[in-house]
Amino acid sequence: MNFWEKVGNWFGWVKVRARDEDGRYVADDKSTAKNEAYTMVHKDLVAKPKPKRKYKKRKKVEEAPKVIKKIKRKKK
Repeated sequence: MNFWEKVGNWFGWVKVRARDEDGRYVADDKSTAKNEAYTMVHKDLVAKPKPKRKYKKRKKVEEAPKVIKKIKRKKK
């Protein structure tokens, strides 16, 4: 990492892989001196992971006493 990359990181710039319109990575063109495979993006533009969803604990509901009805059967 050179000096200017360190300065850019301090100001909030991050080096990320370049992507095309379809979201695929862009390869580096070997015939040029510039590396097209990476771009500098400000940290605010980088997607942040979504926080995990915290579920509330359910309150325990008191169960009503179970009433079992006894069926009277006729004897034959």
